[in-house]
Amino acid sequence: MGVFSLAEIVEWAKGNSDYYRVLYKDIKGPAISLKMLPVVNQKEFWTAAGVNGKGLLTADLSDGLVFKSGGTTGAPKFSFYSNSEWAEFTRWFGWGIAQNGLYRPGSRMGNLFYAGELYASFLFLNKSIEQIPGGTVHFPMGGTMLPPDILSTVDNFNLDFLVGLPSTAVRLAEYKITTGQNGLGQSLRGFLFGGESLYEDQKDLIARAFPNMVMRSTGYASVDGGLVGYADSTCANGEHRVFSEATVVEILDEETLEPVSEVGQEGLVVLTNLTRKLMPLLRYPVGDRGMWTEKLGLNPNRRFQILGRSEESARVGPVTLYFEDIQSCLSPWWQELQFSQFQLVLVHEGNRDALVVRIGLAKKELISQVVQFEPEILKAIYAKKPMLAESIANGVVGPARLEWVSSDLIEHNLRSGKLKRIVDKRF
Repeated sequence: MGVFSLAEIVEWAKGNSDYYRVLYKDIKGPAISLKMLPVVNQKEFWTAAGVNGKGLLTADLSDGLVFKSGGTTGAPKFSFYSNSEWAEFTRWFGWGIAQNGLYRPGSRMGNLFYAGELYASFLFLNKSIEQIPGGTVHFPMGGTMLPPDILSTVDNFNLDFLVGLPSTAVRLAEYKITTGQNGLGQSLRGFLFGGESLYEDQKDLIARAFPNMVMRSTGYASVDGGLVGYADSTCANGEHRVFSEATVVEILDEETLEPVSEVGQEGLVVLTNLTRKLMPLLRYPVGDRGMWTEKLGLNPNRRFQILGRSEESARVGPVTLYFEDIQSCLSPWWQELQFSQFQLVLVHEGNRDALVVRIGLAKKELISQVVQFEPEILKAIYAKKPMLAESIANGVVGPARLEWVSSDLIEHNLRSGKLKRIVDKRF
């Protein structure tokens, strides 16, 4: 196993996957280019996969790992990796961590990501840390470890780095500031974050508590999409570079799906993975919007900026939400309360991400009457997405709330007139 050519993966996928056999029925010839391939429709892709992946997989699962991510409740997404693909994925990501400008051979790293329930992040970072060129001393601490215990471990073993969610760094900073224990965590040179975006108010709070600790991305990857980008010393917050030998990253115009090459032009981030054949990812929308921040040709690993979630899904702290998740929660009240439409609004308040469900009412005078239903609707949302409720209870994200508005205040795309199902106000 290793890195394959696009033609190899396309022919393999077409010959061995039911989904790609249909999708690529008109793709012929040895000269395969990205432009010949349709952009994957995520909903159709995961519907074809089913629970056991049979519609997508190109071979029987004889070794490897299975992870669960995102998805609507009752229809989660399961991603499949062979052992050799998993090793290749984490090898590249480990190499990317070493490019961050802070790493030194033999660095001591504490892994604070979460594990269990087929969640990938803790195992993924464990394996990636083990494969960093130059070597590390690894402390697999886990995301449920409490701030005093985390900082005690840091001080007892002189850790150089912590690796985890930005919200975990915020909790550590708040603990240190509120307890007045200014001497804690002095050995830390960096906090390598992933899974969430890092905002300026969070950076300021963390810098107050840990003035010598640099916040830098671990890299950009997802369990469904795989390897996307790494952050080196030239990357600003939210910027990454393409792993050009192992992946192809495209930014596509949201309306035409044509590739964008100009610096500063926004579009959908679409990934083609050149290391996966068991469950091929070819022109797959990763669910983010982005733009190039470096001219084409300056560096083969071209730099790009993440601008927030696309309409595929919404990330609220560590929780992935889909429009359909909330739609199913609202449906029992649809006729009674005369909803016309709704959208998910992502905000950042008090150092935390939060979800606002903005609901447009057909009759403006109904707004004062519907507030009484909020507790029931929020209860339904938390029952559908228990990780959201748990993250709110633990202070990882802010409380979810409903926003009742006249239907003309629901945002639409000015160009197409389409409903903006997810509106990201955090950036």
